[in-house]
Amino acid sequence: MIVHLVDFMAPNMVIEALRILGSMRRPSHPPRSHQGDILEMG
Repeated sequence: MIVHLVDFMAPNMVIEALRILGSMRRPSHPPRSHQGDILEMG
């Protein structure tokens, strides 16, 4: 029973985690990565 519950809950938690990480990274990560690339290249 526990295994089935974990298998059923894990995907939901992963999807929610991916959505949270995506929403957190999309607005903030790109500018940081671009700035990092510019600093590294320049």
